[in-house]
Amino acid sequence: MNKDYLAMMDEGELEAYAKVLGFTTAAAQTAADKVKLIEQKRGRCAELTVLGIAMSIPVKRAHDRRFIDAMNKEDRTTEELDGAFRFLLGDEQYASLMEAVTEDDGTQDDDALGYAYNKLLYSAELKNF
Repeated sequence: MNKDYLAMMDEGELEAYAKVLGFTTAAAQTAADKVKLIEQKRGRCAELTVLGIAMSIPVKRAHDRRFIDAMNKEDRTTEELDGAFRFLLGDEQYASLMEAVTEDDGTQDDDALGYAYNKLLYSAELKNF
């Protein structure tokens, strides 16, 4: 969420927003403290290992409208699916994932890639702030 608009919210609205995100700001004393807590939670990275690759993924990317729309699109192409995961992982981590599923002869193991995508999609660590 835009930080400027987050700062304009009152304490009640900040608490309601935090509840949507899955936590409470009850421990924060002021609206500024609540904003800081929300920003801290939304800035968290999930630390996951997929196909032997240690990955650090900003949790908020899994909650980004662009990723969600790409994942929910009917008749999604393979290129669109790959693009969504490139967005989620970032270019460097996506390249590492593709290296892991590519055999010496250039064959890309679609089963391994599907396994990796599913592990990412269903990771509790990535879903929760």
